[in-house]
Amino acid sequence: MPNGYQESGQDYHKFDPVALSPVEVGYLDEIYSRRSSCAFCRLVYKATHSDDGRGIGHDGLNRDGERTCCWMDWQLDGRNETSVAITRRLRLHNKTGMFTDAHVVLVSDHASARDITDQPTFLGRLVEPTSADAARMRQWVSLCKDHHGVACQSLNDVGVSKASSNPVRLIDCYQMRLITSQKETRYVTLSYVWGPAVWLKLTCSTYSEMCQPGAFNRLFSQLPCTVQDAIRLVPILGERYLWVDSLCIIQGSRDD
Repeated sequence: MPNGYQESGQDYHKFDPVALSPVEVGYLDEIYSRRSSCAFCRLVYKATHSDDGRGIGHDGLNRDGERTCCWMDWQLDGRNETSVAITRRLRLHNKTGMFTDAHVVLVSDHASARDITDQPTFLGRLVEPTSADAARMRQWVSLCKDHHGVACQSLNDVGVSKASSNPVRLIDCYQMRLITSQKETRYVTLSYVWGPAVWLKLTCSTYSEMCQPGAFNRLFSQLPCTVQDAIRLVPILGERYLWVDSLCIIQGSRDD
């Protein structure tokens, strides 16, 4: 096994019997001096220099004016040895921690990026900044279900009736209303930050209205964008029920 992987404490050998031992790229000041003519040098510069004066300066020297050596090695980034969705990435680092580790992922062209889940090309993919790839999300859920074993499966198999002795309210994203969970109902949970904005929440006074079919269609504009997106996304993922704390727990009720 290459020394670099032993030092990191991770057994990458089971993924990659060849791998690549750490390689000394050179001193940062020399690499930085070539950044105008060398694309890789420019990438190293962007990944390792600091603008606040506390790390590596624009000249490639640390704050004490000392030269800093940059090393590079390969890493495999993936779930486990049974998952095919694994990418290979370069790790840029200094052995004494003079700068924060940086990672460079080789990216597939757009045409082949769709096939990365099925073919272990070791390449990354470009992410569309304005939309979500629901098909890929469904693949991730299937990957978890099929390959992650007991660590995840034990959580996925717990129905809400087993997770709690009390009924759990859920948003039915088909009927767009609140329902009370039945035995072993599968649901998605939204994890988010409330923030300072004021929006519609479940209270004693809004409970009856939210239980009516189509309630969230009528109230949709009063929900934060994050919750709106979650309600839209759940059916696209092939799921039906969503749990959101502010809409499934009566706010201000100690008993609830």
